[in-house]
Amino acid sequence: AARMLDLLGLLAPRLAATPEGSDIASVDMLTEARIGLNILQLRRARHGLPPTSVEAIEAILDEVAAHYRAQVAQRRPLPAPAGLQAKLEASLRRVQTVDAGKARDEALMGVMGLRFALFPDAPVVDGPAAVSPGLPAPR
Repeated sequence: AARMLDLLGLLAPRLAATPEGSDIASVDMLTEARIGLNILQLRRARHGLPPTSVEAIEAILDEVAAHYRAQVAQRRPLPAPAGLQAKLEASLRRVQTVDAGKARDEALMGVMGLRFALFPDAPVVDGPAAVSPGLPAPR
């Protein structure tokens, strides 16, 4: 996290120098940094998840990588592919059924973070209501 903060500090002056209206000026660097952290969460989490969840996370990571490769190839920001949203939502539902633990929590945070960052205007996904130990069930 400290290294990420250092890199953001180096990036800020360069962004300030970009011409207004350029494609790079339209990129929200904090969102991009959060996406990077969400990817790291998913990469860590997959080691403690069941094989079906790992496969789903691998597919998501592959599609996110393809999305960023496409942006580099076209030299401009692109909207995330709609198919990725469906994969994120399916993974969110799948990971919610995994036994509670650190891997599950990391995976949920990573999947939710990616979905929110890549599809900020998408409606909220309804999932199974989870009950945390010591807390009453939601009403």
